[in-house]
Amino acid sequence: DESKGLEGKSVYACFVDRENELWLAQENGISRVAYSTPVRILDARHGLHGIIRTITKMKGGFYAATFQGLHKLNNDGTFSVQHGINIGANITVPYRDGGLLLCAGEIGTIELKNGAKIPINPDPYVICMQVNKHDSDHVIAGSVDKIYVFKAYFCHGF
Repeated sequence: DESKGLEGKSVYACFVDRENELWLAQENGISRVAYSTPVRILDARHGLHGIIRTITKMKGGFYAATFQGLHKLNNDGTFSVQHGINIGANITVPYRDGGLLLCAGEIGTIELKNGAKIPINPDPYVICMQVNKHDSDHVIAGSVDKIYVFKAYFCHGF
């Protein structure tokens, strides 16, 4: 909890990275827990604004999707809004071996590739996405009343 140096009472997402550090997405920021070092807090003081929905670490960096946009952790330890996405981002997932990033939220679902935003699906209610573990070219997305399967630049709702 906050009395122990964490960024809130709730954890919305978490993962352990290659360096065996635990990352927690919480209502007030991101906490990084290294088992051999103290907790590192990343929050509004570092440019990270909004309730964190998901966190993603991939080849191109560390990203946080928040209700106020898509943020990327810079080399200096601060966050900046990425690709002009400064409105609600619900979720991000790396795919195709971590080389590309999908982002879904109020903007619909887009692929971020080489600094460009490629629209995939206009549905602003996608709330979860998962890469198919058996075929990394396919991403399954859940919306309010739909399921989508994305492959490359095409989407097929069913």
